[in-house]
Amino acid sequence: MKHIPKRILVPGAGFRLVGAARLAVVFLGLLVCFAPHAAPASDRTAGLLSTPLEASAFQRLTMEAERSEYLRALTQYPAKRLTVQLQAIGETVQKRPMEALLVQARDPQEDASGVPLRVLLLGGQHGNEVSGSEALLIFARQWLTRVETDGSPFAMTLLIVPAVNPDGIANKRRVNAQGVNLSTDYGLLQAPESTAINRLLVEFQPHVVLDIHESALLKKKTLGAEGWLTDFEAQFEYANNPNVNGDLKTFTSDVLLPAILKNVESKGLAAHRYFGEITRTDQVVQHGGLSAHNFRNKAGIHGAVSFLLENRLDPSIGVYPTPRNIRERVEKQLLSIDVFLSVCQAHAAQIVALTESARNFGAQESRKVFLQPEYGILPAQPTIDIALRRLESNEKVMHRFRYRGAIIAGPASMAPKRYVFMSHIGFFRQWLVKQGIPFAEGASPEQAPYVTAEVNSVNGRFLPLFLEPASASSILGRLPFDTEGLKVLSDPR
Repeated sequence: MKHIPKRILVPGAGFRLVGAARLAVVFLGLLVCFAPHAAPASDRTAGLLSTPLEASAFQRLTMEAERSEYLRALTQYPAKRLTVQLQAIGETVQKRPMEALLVQARDPQEDASGVPLRVLLLGGQHGNEVSGSEALLIFARQWLTRVETDGSPFAMTLLIVPAVNPDGIANKRRVNAQGVNLSTDYGLLQAPESTAINRLLVEFQPHVVLDIHESALLKKKTLGAEGWLTDFEAQFEYANNPNVNGDLKTFTSDVLLPAILKNVESKGLAAHRYFGEITRTDQVVQHGGLSAHNFRNKAGIHGAVSFLLENRLDPSIGVYPTPRNIRERVEKQLLSIDVFLSVCQAHAAQIVALTESARNFGAQESRKVFLQPEYGILPAQPTIDIALRRLESNEKVMHRFRYRGAIIAGPASMAPKRYVFMSHIGFFRQWLVKQGIPFAEGASPEQAPYVTAEVNSVNGRFLPLFLEPASASSILGRLPFDTEGLKVLSDPR
């Protein structure tokens, strides 16, 4: 018996549309409840529909029920050129619904490759970084408005998930209700939230992914204890794991990233490549994590142009026009999202061609993997100057850090042809399903059951990354059971 995960395109059978029974009533109610004066003046829908945050004049964050009702209302938005659907994509640990807004053209204007650009936008993987969720609510309405009233190009299909971690947002915690950091759970997939997002990678097959975060300027227990704040506005990082298709990674790093940074800067917002978390003045600085557990890298290895966006999370000790400066934070993220999508749209044909090619690499190439990537020193740039601010005076001071800006892939390994799971079969069967990796079941001559999965199969190249003991992304040390009796065999033939 063979299990093969379905590839489901929009609106796929893997998504459940939210019922329409109350949509008209909800929409009319939102028109009354959401004060029109709170929306930005530049938004032509200001007199029609505001988010709960806008309705409160940016004084109160959106509540869970309000977010859901607002998304439902957007499905009733007057749209002739677009279809808008609200989809249930999963459920959290505490049984909160995970919802996504699917926005696509009724008659798609296709790019030169003949395929509309599919874009996945995520906010709120970390529950204490709320401006991304709020920005995506506003962005969704603004996108509908631009397309419908301005005739803007819309050769994109957007899948927008404003709140990946509803439990974390409700509980004001970075992690989910299990204590799992969702952003780095894409190897083990132990949380229902990360499992739902991984399913979108498998079924929606996005060409472009943007994962929206914030980073706190004040780190009280580390850099703050030394008397310093970080000082940045917008940081972008691409999928940098060496197992991302080489042509795709080169195009992302050499063409897209510079264009994004340049265009964000031209809009008046300082932007640079992500430097990771700076917690000490004497630390070594490098860029985003290299692990395949990281969502940005998981999406990139899947074959998507995948980016992390981090805007600044202002300190809680400041005095701002709105609580924690939420209005300005949201506006910075909206600007960053708009520029990002504009750059991607300008390169849509190349992106579609590269991502489709990355997903159809040759069989032998799919078995060539890099298990131990690491950062190294760039001989031409062993140090880097980064601005910090004094906590007491807010004075800006340039600090020189040791810098590891080179990515060393390490030796290439030839993965085995298949893996055979001969113990804990129930766990691994479920794990393979969640990863979207096809598998077969059988029994040995001694009637011992087993499950087997091929590396040269859909998503099969993740098998060596997650199962080889020598891999930096191995899940073997994270399994929720004693691995002493674990029996996973590899077949090199």
